[in-house]
Amino acid sequence: MGKTRMNLEKRFDPKVWVMFGALILFSLIVTFRMNNYTVLVVNMALINMITAYGLSIMLGMCGQLVFSGVAFMGIGAYLTANLCSGRLGFTLPGTVSIVVSVFLTALIALATGALFLRLKNSFCTFATLGFVQVLYTLFLNYEPAFGGPKGIPEIRTLSVGGFIFDSYKKWYFLLL
Repeated sequence: MGKTRMNLEKRFDPKVWVMFGALILFSLIVTFRMNNYTVLVVNMALINMITAYGLSIMLGMCGQLVFSGVAFMGIGAYLTANLCSGRLGFTLPGTVSIVVSVFLTALIALATGALFLRLKNSFCTFATLGFVQVLYTLFLNYEPAFGGPKGIPEIRTLSVGGFIFDSYKKWYFLLL
């Protein structure tokens, strides 16, 4: 009983909530003082932070150093872009395409993870590094699926419930 109460007290410590509130307030105030370029750089950092969390989980909890997080980020981005732009012969709404691409990317990650995690130590690390390089070359050069160096044109802007994410500052709040 005492241990459970102590864990709850740690979880609902007022200092943590004050720090969390101060962080949110600081991020709101700073955002309105930043120009568009600075917000774009911060947005890219927040996106890459998601991949870094995945790397932290794989290295810290599983003990495997894998670099394939960026490859899966690219797979998800290209799936979402293709589903939103109509290049596949149909167009899905933004939120639906995100959910579908997350599901499909997770299936691809499960399949590649089953292969790569059979390798031990540095073999797994180098296999994932090679996987990233192969996908980078494919993304950059295969125009029918990925648009090549020009990318995918006519990707619709994300809108959720009538709210349109049409500026870097709106994306900042979504990413935050």
